[in-house]
Amino acid sequence: MILVGLGITFHDSSIAIYDNGKIIYWKAERETGRKHAYATLTQQLKKASSLVSGPIDEIALTGWSDTDPKFTEKDNLTWINHHYAHVLSNTKHFDNSLVVDGAFTSPERDREAGVLPTVGELNSTIPHSDDVHGCYYNNGNIEHITKMSQPHFMYSIGRAMGLEPKLTDVNCNISFEENNNADKFDLGVFSTKDLWEEYYKYVVKLIRKQYGPSAVPELQEYSDKHKQSIQGNICNALDTPGKMMGLSAYHKLNLGDLEALDNWFRQWTIDERDYHTYSFKNQNIFANQLGNQRHFLSPLLDKYANKIKLAPDPIKKGIPINGRIHEFGGMMMDWYASHMKTDTFSYSGGIAQNVVWNRRLIDRGFKVWIEPWAYDGGQSIGALHYLLDKHDIERPHTDDYKQHDEAPESYPSDDTLEKIADLIAEGKTVGWYQGNGEVGPRALGYRSILANPTLENGKDIINRVKKREWFRPFGASVKEDKASQFFDISNSRYMLFNSQVLYSGIPAVTHVDGSCRHQTVPEKHELYYRLLDKVEDKIGVPIVLNTSLNRQGEPISGSIRQAKQLYQESELDALCIGSELSIK
Repeated sequence: MILVGLGITFHDSSIAIYDNGKIIYWKAERETGRKHAYATLTQQLKKASSLVSGPIDEIALTGWSDTDPKFTEKDNLTWINHHYAHVLSNTKHFDNSLVVDGAFTSPERDREAGVLPTVGELNSTIPHSDDVHGCYYNNGNIEHITKMSQPHFMYSIGRAMGLEPKLTDVNCNISFEENNNADKFDLGVFSTKDLWEEYYKYVVKLIRKQYGPSAVPELQEYSDKHKQSIQGNICNALDTPGKMMGLSAYHKLNLGDLEALDNWFRQWTIDERDYHTYSFKNQNIFANQLGNQRHFLSPLLDKYANKIKLAPDPIKKGIPINGRIHEFGGMMMDWYASHMKTDTFSYSGGIAQNVVWNRRLIDRGFKVWIEPWAYDGGQSIGALHYLLDKHDIERPHTDDYKQHDEAPESYPSDDTLEKIADLIAEGKTVGWYQGNGEVGPRALGYRSILANPTLENGKDIINRVKKREWFRPFGASVKEDKASQFFDISNSRYMLFNSQVLYSGIPAVTHVDGSCRHQTVPEKHELYYRLLDKVEDKIGVPIVLNTSLNRQGEPISGSIRQAKQLYQESELDALCIGSELSIK
C-alpha cells in the first residue's frame, strides 16, 4: 500500500510517504535551496508520484482552511484541519495534546458531509471561529484556542532592532519525473487556485467581518505586491522570534518589569479575543501590515519601537522591552498548559520550537513530548499518520524520518575522523555532511558545522561563517552517557529544551545566562558518537559546538552541491562529505 501526506502550508511545504513499509520525507526548501520554500498542491502531488514505487492508493492534505475540527473525507482524498494535523504528527499516540500555532483556521461544524472545504470561506455561525490559533485535544475532544497564540505584537520591536529577515520569494520550481497516477486524484479548485491570492481575499473578508465594510471600501485587484507583503510578514513571523528568544537572556527582569507583566497578563486573560479591543495599524490593509492583527499592547510597543529605531545601537536599546515581551510569551504558555487535563501531553505548533518556553514547562512539572518537526514542516507527517491509523499501520519511530535529499555514497574512516578531531582541537570550523539530513529545523549530526566548544572566542569564529547576530547562542552535541556531567538535562536528543551548563570549560556553547540548547548523542548514532569519542581524546570533553550547515537566511544544505558552495563562499575551514575531507 502507498499512502501520501501533503503539507499545504504557505511555507515549509513537505511530503510524507508510506511506500509498502518504506518511509519517505521530502521538503521543498532542501531541494531548491530556498528557505521556507512553498510548493503548490499540484507540484507536491506530482513530486510525490515520482518518489513512490507504484500507484498511490490514498492521499491526505493538510493546511490552512475552514474545515471541520478534525477532517473531511471524500473517496480517496482527505482534508485534515491544520491544528489536528499537528496533533497527529506525533509518532506516539496521546490522549491529550496541546497545539499552539499562528495559523488561522476556522473550524466550521455544520459543513455538508463529504464536501471538501473551500479556501478562504468564512463561517458566520461560530463566534470568533474565523481567527483560531491552536487547540487543546483532551481525550478525543477538541477545544480551539481563540486567544492570540503567540506574541505577534512583538514583531514591531524585532523590526525596530533590525532583526527582520530579508524578504525572499518562497515560491519554487520542483523537479519530478511523472511515472505514476497523480492525475487520478480530483483536487478540484485546489489544482488551479493561487493560495496566496486566496489568503489575501480571506484577510479582506475577515477585516470586513470584524470591522464592517468601511474598513476596506473595495477589494483591490490582487497583485504581486500583495503576495510580497504576505510573504514578508510570514517570513518575519517565522524567523524573528528565534532571534528575540536568544536576545531575551541579556535582560534580567526587575520589579518594574514584573508589575507591567502582571498588568499585561491580566488584560490578556480578560480580553478573550474580543475584537473590539483590536484595531489595525491603519485602515489601509494594503500597507506593510497586511493581515497582522493589532494587540492591546501595540500602541505601547510602537512607542518603544520608534525610540529603538532612533538609537545608535537599536539592538541594545531594545533588550529590556524584548526581555519583558519574551517573559510575557512564557506566561501565555503557562496559561495554555494549565488547560490540559493531565500533566503528560504532546505539544506541537510553531511555538514548540522555543527551547526557553519548553524548559519552562518542564520546570513547572509538565511532562511534554515534542517532535523535532513540531512546526509546520511536520504537517505532511500528521497527514500521513492519519492514513496509517486509518489502515491500522503502526506509525514510524521518530528516527525513521530522514530527509529525501542527496546522501554521500560513503562514510568517513577512523583516520578521517581523527583528522576532523584534530581540526576541531586546533580551533578550525568543519562542515559535516553525512547520510540523509534531519527532519526539522535543528542540525542533529548529519548536516552540521562543528567547532571546539572550549574556545573563549568560539562564537566569533563560527559567526565568521554563519554571519549571525552577535547575541545569538550556539548549540552543542554531547555523548549521551556523559551528558549529566555537563548539563542538567541528561537526555535531549532533538535540541528542543534549554539546559543549564554545569561545567565552566565550554564557553563557546554557554549562553550569557548559563544555558545551552544541547543534543545528547546515543551510541546508536554510531558515526557521530565515534567522532565525539575522538574529540574527547583531543580536548578532554565529549562535546562539539554544533550548528546547522548553512548561513543566515539560507536553508540547511540539502545537496552536496549546496554544501560545497557554502564551503567555497564562506570562511569554513574544512568540509567532510561522506569519506571526502577538504581542507583550505
